[in-house]
Amino acid sequence: MPELKALYQPNTLAEAQALLEEHGERARPLAGGTSLTRSRSAKVEVLVDLSRVGLDRITRADDGLHIGAMVRCSQLRRFLQGDPPSALYDAAGAVGSRILQNHVTVGGNCVMVYSWSDLPVALCAMEATFVIQGRGRRSMAADAFLGAHPTRSLAEGELLVEVVVPPPQAGVGSAHLKFGRNEADQALASASVQVELADGVARQARIVVGAVRGLPQLLMEASDALVGKEPDPQNLSMAAAVAGREAKVSSDFKASGEYRSQLVSSLVEDALQLAMDRGSRAGDRR
Repeated sequence: MPELKALYQPNTLAEAQALLEEHGERARPLAGGTSLTRSRSAKVEVLVDLSRVGLDRITRADDGLHIGAMVRCSQLRRFLQGDPPSALYDAAGAVGSRILQNHVTVGGNCVMVYSWSDLPVALCAMEATFVIQGRGRRSMAADAFLGAHPTRSLAEGELLVEVVVPPPQAGVGSAHLKFGRNEADQALASASVQVELADGVARQARIVVGAVRGLPQLLMEASDALVGKEPDPQNLSMAAAVAGREAKVSSDFKASGEYRSQLVSSLVEDALQLAMDRGSRAGDRR
């Protein structure tokens, strides 16, 4: 952990941003705090606590679900319990232990993204938008926000303030699955998919994998391979095999690259089946 010299607890977003600008690279916003234990930066001396600035709300609007950056995973999962199951609901319940889910925030999990982080994978599959507040306000699509490490997208004083998830549509289903040595362990591989069904075929598909190498990967070839196909086991298996070949994977002391490629295929196939089932039920509600 870094050697800290000051902790500020501002009451407004403007105060938090002013403190971050004042202290520059020596300051870091404090959300859930779980990533702080992994930090080795000697530059970080000041923490700016965001728990009092009003970013802990979830609201529904015509353009979708607005999730404040300080919303905890456990809070998000409780909010979504009455909704049809989705990749976001799955991912919120997949973030480590129950204790971690009570601390990890949506913003923290997305900005300080690690290879094994769950929420960024699901949010990318569901085409979320990330809203950033600085001296102005701007939005970034998930593909752009997660195209490089999000910390590189934020200027001094800028904060991720909310994530907007498009509203559910008839015939659209999503799912998130992960594989680790146990439920609380960091994943060896994860997969989030979203599929739109229309007239008995997949009209659109997004297949995203995580925990295999760096940031979440949107697998375009595997996604396109499913479009226009009937959601039968043969086509799902075909798309999953393409995903296993397309995903960039790495080897480490936990698993070989070959094993991770096999995990990707297996997880994608299972997630596609689950998403298809959910999408079919969503279509029945039209």
